[in-house]
Amino acid sequence: MVSSNRQLWVSWFLLTLFFFTHYFVRVSPGLLSTDFMKDFSILPGKIGLIASGYFIVYTLSQLPVGYLMKRFSSKFLISSASICCALCAIGIATSHSYYVLLMCYLLFAFFGSFGFVGAVTFSSQQIPEHKSILLGFTQSLGMAAGFAAYNWWVAYALPQQPWTEAMMTVAWALLATGLVIAFFACKGNPVEEPVEEASNKMGDTPPSGGNIFLNPQTWLNSLYAGTNYFPVMMVIEGGMGPRLLASIHTTSTPEQIAFAISMTFIGWMVAGPFAGAVADRYGRVLLMRLSAIAGALFAALILYVPLSPLMLCIALFFFGVTNTGIIGCYSVAAEMHGAANTSLSLAIANMFTILVGAILCGVLPSILELTCQANIIDGIPTYKAVDYQTVFSCMIYIPLFSLLCAMLVKETGKQFQQKTAAA
Repeated sequence: MVSSNRQLWVSWFLLTLFFFTHYFVRVSPGLLSTDFMKDFSILPGKIGLIASGYFIVYTLSQLPVGYLMKRFSSKFLISSASICCALCAIGIATSHSYYVLLMCYLLFAFFGSFGFVGAVTFSSQQIPEHKSILLGFTQSLGMAAGFAAYNWWVAYALPQQPWTEAMMTVAWALLATGLVIAFFACKGNPVEEPVEEASNKMGDTPPSGGNIFLNPQTWLNSLYAGTNYFPVMMVIEGGMGPRLLASIHTTSTPEQIAFAISMTFIGWMVAGPFAGAVADRYGRVLLMRLSAIAGALFAALILYVPLSPLMLCIALFFFGVTNTGIIGCYSVAAEMHGAANTSLSLAIANMFTILVGAILCGVLPSILELTCQANIIDGIPTYKAVDYQTVFSCMIYIPLFSLLCAMLVKETGKQFQQKTAAA
């Protein structure tokens, strides 16, 4: 039994390793935006299209991924996805056309969408007693990858070699990850949901795919995920984050801005497991509400108050720390429809985590181009701080909508439901 449990933990870690590795390509549009504009002769709107298209494909892939996870093992799907992502990264590195570049990113988004859902489905079904904490660790490893990617691209890869060679390095890492998972991860044990658990989730009938889509709680919880994560996604993955912050916090160099953004990943990485423990001890919904309030406050600070390099690092660190309310959201998703539907329910929540940002990351840069006058410096369009503050002010208001969603989401942890009933 001990050996079997150890094998499950090792397998979870290996599956999460793909989620870690794929982040090096996922965050690259923002870091490589200047290189892309020079090499492919494109404007910021097309950089935004790469980021937006990436996350729209990532979002639309969640439902088929959720269904596939119900029928095939996480080991098979993630190992295959990692190898396919490696091929896409090679395509990005060798492309000579903007549209080939875009297509490779879109394909990478599809295969990359297996990472998070696969890892958390495996941990939720195979190690359920540590569900929330492992959710936190899984997301934290992704954020650790974001930190590593930002600093690797900025401090090592781009100063010392062409971006194409750096992308090839990531491709080989993805290929190695897929092979390691294929040879060393286990499939896990078959999942059979207890009859009493199934009957208590949504009435007397065991939950089905149709019931998931018809339950309002599914959509409230998912809307929370998207609106709560949007400000962080805009900064670290939206393609405009570095230039947005550089225009507002003018005392920071591009390297300092990149390092400050990476502190968001560190904050998330540090707080993710802690957030899982808080969700288990004090309730999933309480964590979600506190996170929404803090997210709006830190977004306002970062967007409207010019900060020194040190203060910007501190602000973005706590920006990441307080965004961990989606750990509670994912725990709710994993529990609300029963163990047999964990993958599909998590896929819907993860889909919305990206959906709001995917839409706005494409729309907002285009609005910026249409409504604001750019200054062209070395062939690169730049905008004033007030332009960014006006166009991106929704980074403050959207988290407040997530608070409304959190007020309407029902608690799923049994111990907290019992306390509510007793009260």
